Amino acid sequence: EKNPHLPTNASGWEIDPVGMRTTMRRLWDRYRLPLVITENGIGAFDELVDGRVHDDYRIDYLRRHLEQIQWAISDGVDVFGYCPWAAIDLISTHQGCSKRYGFIYVDRDEFDLRELARVKKDSFHWYRAVIDSGGAALGVVGIDPEARQAGDLEREVDLQPFFVDLALGVAHDVVHHGVDILVRHRRDIDPAHVA
Repeated sequence: EKNPHLPTNASGWEIDPVGMRTTMRRLWDRYRLPLVITENGIGAFDELVDGRVHDDYRIDYLRRHLEQIQWAISDGVDVFGYCPWAAIDLISTHQGCSKRYGFIYVDRDEFDLRELARVKKDSFHWYRAVIDSGGAALGVVGIDPEARQAGDLEREVDLQPFFVDLALGVAHDVVHHGVDILVRHRRDIDPAHVA
């Protein structure tokens, strides 16, 4: 049964960023293991208009979820990664190419490959700014959980160690060679030991 208090997307799926934070807290309380969000995003019927894709709905969705991740970190949850879904538009198993998920638009439809041109959506530029700012562009300030326990409510959470870097500096590789997104790991985890 759907929660009447939650908004839904165009496909009728509930959007519940607070529920994600609650789930993160429950997992942390139960297992005490670091968490990584491996897939979080919204599918939508994006449109290319005058060479641009204005996807404010995706930015809003991601912003709300990232804010809740920041609050979960402030609550003491150990989060070491976040992977938005997805870097580039892909084929949906249920709705083919019409429903899009990526930060980069691929100009094609169900039956016409067109030129397969890639266009960076507004969300691409927004997420890049979030990464470059270490999360400060979100405008949400959490309290470092260790500082909270010590009674220091001034030390803010540093989001930079867990943000996903979409390899925006090498977007050519993402677009043309299918290189997967790269996770910027916590400082105390050796990337060579993460599969």
